[in-house]
Amino acid sequence: MDIIQKKDIDFSKLEKMTHHGGNSDIYIDGDKCIKIYEGLPDIEKYCIHEKFSDMDGIKIKNALLPNGLIMEDGKLEGTVTDYFKGSKTFYDHFLSGQYVDVKKMFAAVKEASLILREIHDNGIICQDLNFDNILIDENGTINYVDFEGCAFGENNAGCISLLIKRYLMDYKKAKLLLVSKRLDRVSLFLSFIVIGYLKELQKLNYKQYHTLSDQFKTFDNMRYYGNLLLERGNYIPDVPYLDELIDDNDEGFINRANQISFVKKLFMR
Repeated sequence: MDIIQKKDIDFSKLEKMTHHGGNSDIYIDGDKCIKIYEGLPDIEKYCIHEKFSDMDGIKIKNALLPNGLIMEDGKLEGTVTDYFKGSKTFYDHFLSGQYVDVKKMFAAVKEASLILREIHDNGIICQDLNFDNILIDENGTINYVDFEGCAFGENNAGCISLLIKRYLMDYKKAKLLLVSKRLDRVSLFLSFIVIGYLKELQKLNYKQYHTLSDQFKTFDNMRYYGNLLLERGNYIPDVPYLDELIDDNDEGFINRANQISFVKKLFMR
């Protein structure tokens, strides 16, 4: 992994992205993406440094792991990854527009699930997994990004997505949270429900769920596991990888206008 000194980067020549993470600034340098941490405590940056150093040498085709570390006075200040040009998050890609082609959406989610398997096979648990951290371009190419929050070996970042927080802690009132592949699979499952229904699983009623599960075999396949996830208590049920549940024969369109309130329809793009 390359080591770059922050003082050697001429930021005036770089394109600063308007969208960035809550604790970072993002710059584009040709085919490279430079992330500079802002507001992170030194102990967090130290843990990220240790983790990425341990992960050095891992190559996953559709996961944009750091290929460079940016240092200042011996401390980690940021990372360098390949730049995934022309991409959007899964949320932005599939939640815009009135009609969603389910064949394309299901194929993308299936591919994301297969990539997650490979990430797990390399000993990485995403932990902070949600569809804001999975990117897709117009050609359907997919990449996982933002691995600062992942767990690797004994290094546990201790962070989870807001989606999983609302499910585990707010809905299930769970007190214990074990980092595991199971948690990633649950996160992927819950994220898929959001882009399908525009609602989180725990906010869906029986009738609403059947608006799509009666049309598409994929959502019907997921119904059993959705019911398990809705059970109260501290226990987190296991769910399969989504590629096991997606039916390749599903086709058709979801009309977002049928899923949203009248007020939201006024702002439909």
